Amino acid sequence: MYLRISGIPHEVVRGDHYFKSATLKLPFIQIGDKVINDSGLIISYLKKNFKDIDAHLTAEQKSISVAFTRLVEEHLYFGSVYFRWIYEQSAKVWLPEAFRGVPFLLRGFISRMAQKGVKRDLWGQGIARFTDEEKLELMTSDLEALSTFLGKKKNFIVEGEVHELDIVVYSLLANILFVPMSSPLKERLNGYKNLVDFAEAMDKVLNAKKNE
Repeated sequence: MYLRISGIPHEVVRGDHYFKSATLKLPFIQIGDKVINDSGLIISYLKKNFKDIDAHLTAEQKSISVAFTRLVEEHLYFGSVYFRWIYEQSAKVWLPEAFRGVPFLLRGFISRMAQKGVKRDLWGQGIARFTDEEKLELMTSDLEALSTFLGKKKNFIVEGEVHELDIVVYSLLANILFVPMSSPLKERLNGYKNLVDFAEAMDKVLNAKKNE
């Protein structure tokens, strides 16, 4: 998404290429022989070597961006992973979709192993140690903070301009809102109209960029 918004020429390659990533996870980018993993490191590399869409922001604006980025990527993200991969009503919809490309006889085994690995990671991170009610309460405080800061604005940092924080927040919200499954977190997010409106507006912006 950063590539699309910033106008940096690139090619999206779809398929099972995660083995090229040192972490065996998506996303990653490859520039020549260099492979960069993790969305945060990718954006940092692109800002230093190609285009920094936050270059003209003030120090205060950049500080706000960093703080909210940490809230999204280091806290709210893990709650969203739980309510997709582990929460029973969501997982029974998500897992078959996530592994539909796997041969039928292996699909159940591989999906269960993947879910077990995610659960182990979330336990180590800490979010899985709470009850579902506690998880939802923690995630709601994140959504409340985002909603309050956004207020009636159309963008988080500069009205009418898409910056890194907008991309980060949109990426997380889209992965909750625009997937064909329900969850307590999705229901809670739908209660914050300005966040939903923001995500839908950003979706239109990105689709327009895709067609340019």
